[in-house]
Formats: sequence, structure tokens, C-alpha cells
Amino acid sequence: MLFIVGFLQPPSPPTSPPFAFSPTGIAVALGLVVLVEAVPSVVILRSLLRRGDGVLVAPVCVYMAAIVTMVVLATNVGVPAAAVGACAFLVSDTLLAVDRFVRPIRQGTLLVHVTYHVAQLLLVVSLLK
Repeated sequence: MLFIVGFLQPPSPPTSPPFAFSPTGIAVALGLVVLVEAVPSVVILRSLLRRGDGVLVAPVCVYMAAIVTMVVLATNVGVPAAAVGACAFLVSDTLLAVDRFVRPIRQGTLLVHVTYHVAQLLLVVSLLK
């Protein structure tokens, strides 16, 4: 959530990168994220229901919406580190959810930690002005 707040801050000095918070940039980013995450999201949510963890569906959906929002904003601030970091965060959290809720992933813990830490590094670097 804090990264979303950070990405909503105006750049210093003010710049105008291409697609920065334009309707086109937001729509393209949202479309791509939904396209990429549609299948894993459905698999995760179905698995929660199958396992009897239906109570987790709403919180997981809220969390997914927050991550999607962060990725869409990060890909529109005109800072490559933000876009790559947000995408790495999305990969990390998707891997974690599949590993925990669907089926164990070989080397899942390692993959989650590597993508998560790369994401955090890039996201923090992108917010330093």
C-alpha cells in the first residue's frame, strides 16, 4: 500500500514521461496485468474454495487488487526500476500464492525470496528522488 502512495507523489523535479498517468497508459497496463494474472488468479481462488478456505477469497481479492494497482501505477511513472520492481513483486506474490494455496512449487521458497527481494530493492530505488 505504501508503494501506491509513493507512486502517486508528483516527481521532483516535475517531468512528463510518455504515458505518465494517462488514460492510455493506465488502460494498457491494466489490460496487460489482467491478461497475465487472469489464469493464476482463477486457479488460486478455485483452490481456496476447493480446500474449504472460502473465507480467504475476499481478502485475497482485495490484496490482488492492491498489487494490480501498484503494478499499473508503477508502470506509468516513467521510471524503469519501478515497472520492473512492481512486476517482480507481482511474480513473487503469485508464486507464493500458488505455492501455498494450490500446490508446492519446486524451489518455491527460493524463487519467492529472490523475486521479492529484487522487487523491494527496485521499488525503493525507484522512489528515491
